[in-house]
Amino acid sequence: MTAFFILFRHELRRLLLSPAIYGVGALFLLLMGALYFLLLAEFAETAGERPAAGAFFSIFWLPTLIIVPLLTMRTLAEERRQGTLEALFVTPASPLIVTCAKFASTYLLYLMLWGLTLTFPFLVAFKAGTVALQSGILDAPSLIGGYTFIGISGFMYIALGLFSSSLTKSQLAAGMLCFALLFALIIGAKALVALPLLETLGAPGVESILSSLDPFEHLNDFCRGVIDTRPCILYFACGLLSLGLTSLVLEAKA
Repeated sequence: MTAFFILFRHELRRLLLSPAIYGVGALFLLLMGALYFLLLAEFAETAGERPAAGAFFSIFWLPTLIIVPLLTMRTLAEERRQGTLEALFVTPASPLIVTCAKFASTYLLYLMLWGLTLTFPFLVAFKAGTVALQSGILDAPSLIGGYTFIGISGFMYIALGLFSSSLTKSQLAAGMLCFALLFALIIGAKALVALPLLETLGAPGVESILSSLDPFEHLNDFCRGVIDTRPCILYFACGLLSLGLTSLVLEAKA
């Protein structure tokens, strides 16, 4: 555990001192701020059926597809390109410890970035007063459920990004592979359910399975205050599997 905490502190310090990470953070906050206030303006005109917080979290897929590859693509690919990854294995740090330390630091940064978006509804509430409370901007179940979903799903997404980075020495290739995997997982299930082919073939079982894998369905449940353990197990299991595969890849390439 000592090796893990030493590596974790080192990786977190490296991330926090990296100008590129501040660029990614600025991009994320600008993107989320613009989307939040655009949704808020639309919500004020149309008086949507669900709270404004729920509408905000429904666009989680867009920053995820952009930010997760940017955060993870250089975690292991850059180490392999520079030849510094092999030096880590000379120390008491095993491939599993290296994987967990890099994952923990990147995942913590991911949570910190999303945590900063919590200032958006509070800033609006501060300006709007009781109007904000009536419109659902500070709807507690939506905020708690939405951020819980972001944290749980992010566990798997960051782990997949780390796995993508372990497969290549190229940051660009790692980012593209991560984007493709995330796109397939986030958009793929919903797109397959919407295909008329499933109705033509009469495959309700397949449609039910795909619906249970749809992150948008999970998000809707979380934002309603329904914390289902099944998606939690799914995301954590897939995340742990990705970390295990990453460790095996590093061990094979060491």
